[in-house]
Amino acid sequence: MEHLIKEYRSLTDELKKINSAVESEKRGFSDAENSRLAEINKRLESLTRDIDAVKAGNAAINRADEFERARKPIIEGIRKSQQTNEYWLSSLSVAQRDPRELESIRVAISGFEAVTPAAVQQAAQKWLKDDNAWHLVILPEAGH
Repeated sequence: MEHLIKEYRSLTDELKKINSAVESEKRGFSDAENSRLAEINKRLESLTRDIDAVKAGNAAINRADEFERARKPIIEGIRKSQQTNEYWLSSLSVAQRDPRELESIRVAISGFEAVTPAAVQQAAQKWLKDDNAWHLVILPEAGH
């Protein structure tokens, strides 16, 4: 689920950059930009279908084996990073400003280990509701 959200944010950031460039240069969308906008729209539609599949329990991530394949690299990455001075210097520096960081450090791995496919589905059903979702479609200007 996290990768879906990251990809969504990445795509929306790219949309903002394209739109900002067009607005600041006071011009229409180029053919390349129109083509990229169409690709982004298709990927956003696909992400919406993926999210709907998670909510319905029909996504590959809802299967225990696929879920573990997605979770395992995250946990391994945390373990690997916790073996570096950089991780501890950064984490403890944050903890000096925000003591809640200490608890985050303590439960970093166990928190991910405790997540289940059912919990992800339940969270998706709770937070990713159709009644408060919005969909953005960017269309090229007429004549472009």
